[in-house]
Amino acid sequence: MDEMEWRPLPDMPEFSVNAYGRICKTDTLQELRTYTNSRGYTIVSLNKKMKRVHRLVAQAFLPNPEGKDMVNHKDGNTTNNCVDNLEWATSSENTQHRHQVLHESTKARPVEKWTQGNTLIQVYKSVREAERMNGLTKDSLRDYIRRGALCQGYRYKYQEAANGQQAD
Repeated sequence: MDEMEWRPLPDMPEFSVNAYGRICKTDTLQELRTYTNSRGYTIVSLNKKMKRVHRLVAQAFLPNPEGKDMVNHKDGNTTNNCVDNLEWATSSENTQHRHQVLHESTKARPVEKWTQGNTLIQVYKSVREAERMNGLTKDSLRDYIRRGALCQGYRYKYQEAANGQQAD
């Protein structure tokens, strides 16, 4: 792919993307600043909406004849948004890739709920259970755990295995 080839975004032709994940204004070719979100994906603000760069690259450069709804990073690096590293996938294909190719566990990990004074008050069998039991929206707790931030006045952590490693 030619780094200088810019393609307009299908739903926002005022912006263009190249095969390496750089985004610009179509009329001026002024590049836009990108950011990394809490999940490690490169994002960009377009018309006051945050968009994942890998999806924009895939939409502009990769045919999707089967209508798959996810974009997979082949090497597992969520900041490598080169078109050669991306492929359309179904949810199950994405999960299978994460497990078989990247060797990431798909098993639930126990989560602990701690007070600000470092008192353990509850252990949940998974993030999903902790979210459900505490009235949190789907996937919000993972961000708090990753950042080590307080959530509703509590700190949540993945439970560590007996040998000091995080449980799978």
